[in-house]
Amino acid sequence: MPAKAAANGAKGGAGVDVTLQRQAVRMARLIGTASRQAVAEATLELPAALPDIARVVRVAARPVVTGWEAGDDEVVVQGAVDFVIIYAHEREERAEARDIEAEPGYGLDDDVSAAFDPVEYREVLYRHRWRRGGVFEAVLDVPGAHPGAAVEVAAFPEDMDVQLHHDGRGVDVEVIVSVRGRVKEYQQAEVFVRGEALPQDAEADVQETAVEHVRGGGATHLSVQGTLPVDADVPLARVVDVWAAARASAEWENPGGVAGEARRVVVSGSVDYRALCVDENGDLVTVEWHGETPFTYRFELEEGAAGGGPEAVSGGRSGAGLTAVARVSGVDAFVVGGGRQVELFADVELTVQAAAVLRLPLLVGLAGPEGTEIHYRTATFGLEEWIGEGTADERLQQTLELPPGHPPVDRLLAAEAHAAVEDVLVLGDKIIAEGYVDVGVLYVARTEGQPVHFAAWRRAVPLEAEVPLAGAEPGMEAEVDAEVASVELDLLSREAVEADVRVEVRAKLTRPVEREAIVEAVAVPPPEEDPPTFTFVVIQPGDTLWKLSRRYHADLDEILRVNPWLEDGGEGPLPPGRKLCVPRRRPVAQAGAG
Repeated sequence: MPAKAAANGAKGGAGVDVTLQRQAVRMARLIGTASRQAVAEATLELPAALPDIARVVRVAARPVVTGWEAGDDEVVVQGAVDFVIIYAHEREERAEARDIEAEPGYGLDDDVSAAFDPVEYREVLYRHRWRRGGVFEAVLDVPGAHPGAAVEVAAFPEDMDVQLHHDGRGVDVEVIVSVRGRVKEYQQAEVFVRGEALPQDAEADVQETAVEHVRGGGATHLSVQGTLPVDADVPLARVVDVWAAARASAEWENPGGVAGEARRVVVSGSVDYRALCVDENGDLVTVEWHGETPFTYRFELEEGAAGGGPEAVSGGRSGAGLTAVARVSGVDAFVVGGGRQVELFADVELTVQAAAVLRLPLLVGLAGPEGTEIHYRTATFGLEEWIGEGTADERLQQTLELPPGHPPVDRLLAAEAHAAVEDVLVLGDKIIAEGYVDVGVLYVARTEGQPVHFAAWRRAVPLEAEVPLAGAEPGMEAEVDAEVASVELDLLSREAVEADVRVEVRAKLTRPVEREAIVEAVAVPPPEEDPPTFTFVVIQPGDTLWKLSRRYHADLDEILRVNPWLEDGGEGPLPPGRKLCVPRRRPVAQAGAG
């Protein structure tokens, strides 16, 4: 691209430069999406310190993407799976001593009473986590993918098979992992927009095009931990299960930084926990903590474009042009401090993106005032036009019957849900997202001893969300994500519950376009009646061969011919301060020449 226009200052028929502002933008173009199922198998053994397994209550799989590599038309994804087991151990307990009478004929004295302590078995709950207990790999077929492309990958569990070992010391697990990927490529473009220095009374034809300028982003893994107090009458014995969710926001640490320097983004957040525990009386107790394990992380992003210029509209949800997302990929908890504290450990995946919607005033036509002739040159730019983004908040309700083989419910302990989008349809001014919600619940059964059970409903709740988005048209490809904001289960009967799930759906829409715009312009004076044969010009910053040829009414090829030091054909920027020979009169063929 030629350098920014500026006045040449050379004498002898010099024109006036028309200043255009150079704007660098970095845009993300969606190449495609794909999904694939992978299988992770593992044989998991309990640590020696834990008692045997009598009954498996639940095995939960937490897939974690550990790496990916983009190739030609495919993406290879590697991952690992954390497994968490909740199980019941049968503990022998003696009932209180009681007097019994011996019946006649059994050889016992009539006046003898035997103190007999019958043996009872009581289920005691335990939890254990195998970190990176299994691995998986999936190959996603994405036409157009290539080395160097950017990939966003997510993985979540689907069906699982669990087999308890005969000795009660471990389990064999096979889990189907659904892997979904979104492949993008980042396009760098340098466009020219209307500047401030136009000739007085010049008429400019401007076409505004919106693009999302991606300044940069980053990702990291954090370990967040804390020892938190427990306000309970009875000390806790151990943690049976624990859930965690993270929140994060971002802001610029050095908002006044200059272009080209490293810009620092500070991401701050905290983790909320809910733990299901057993106290020393054997009763189940739920304990919650909110915002008591804060974290902070600093990202350095390379700023690619100067500030100011075109109107910037924030594209982030947590700061000027910033989006921060925190997700808990694993959590552990242990009772300490004599049952009055719980030590918590959370693995947090943290991502941040700096982006803003820029409205580029592309100059597509220019006419000078009366008596002034303006010459300009155009070029075609490939841009990723920003259409918009929107959200939908869907509240879904569904009655769920207990799966076969599950005992009736006495009370519900904790519910969980996961939403997935399977199909996206772009229509006029709206986007339709279709998918499903998985639901699970840990509950106390209405049976002898009231054991704890887990029930899961795969694809239990249909999801269909409509996201209004002006400018959407059939044929466009949208980026859509769905996340469960809350889930509540209401016990309708001992065999059925009503699920009330709130799902947030977010959609973003862009499209590739080509725009033709002016890249350099100059106000040209009338040609001289008797110009010299040559004019030697001292090159000024911003001069290009095209401008000089127009300014002096010269032939560009002739300028190249008499200046052999222009090795690159004059395509690159001209060195300021160097002299350039500009032929003003074209050679005239000799008389009689054939």
